[in-house]
Amino acid sequence: MKKVFLALCTTVLLVVTTQTKAQQYPEEKLGWKLGSQAWTFNKFTFFETVDKIKSCNLKYVEAFPGQKLGGVLKAKWIFICRLKNVNRSWQS
Repeated sequence: MKKVFLALCTTVLLVVTTQTKAQQYPEEKLGWKLGSQAWTFNKFTFFETVDKIKSCNLKYVEAFPGQKLGGVLKAKWIFICRLKNVNRSWQS
């Protein structure tokens, strides 16, 4: 009787664990990459934001200009856009 109960408990645990892993990132089945914009946590540094996004079980983050990086880095995010080989005929 103990062996049957132990086998049943092991099977249930295995099924629950398998389903949990399969449901961890269901958006990947659709080819989606879900994440969060860092502005959602704009009161925090970038590193704190990444920790919060990871705690939400998301894998991607989009930074915003001016957000402090945090830690020993006293820098902020900046974005520089350089256009090369662009047809500028619209600038007449």
